[in-house]
Amino acid sequence: MQKIMEALHNADRDRNGSYNKDELKQALRDLGAYFPNWRAYRAFGKADANNDGQISGEEIDTLIEYLHSCGFGK
Repeated sequence: MQKIMEALHNADRDRNGSYNKDELKQALRDLGAYFPNWRAYRAFGKADANNDGQISGEEIDTLIEYLHSCGFGK
């Protein structure tokens, strides 16, 4: 999970602690995703509970769990 958190931290361009789709796509590329656009779309469907176009707060925990369940960060 440390690798996932590192990739997310590095992709957070504006350093606001939340992630938009472009930032998440970059993190997924850094994690070696074959289809980062598709994977980001799926991740937003799982983690963006309030549908505001940002993954923030408790949604980040859901995102990390989802990415880990997909095999990232191992």
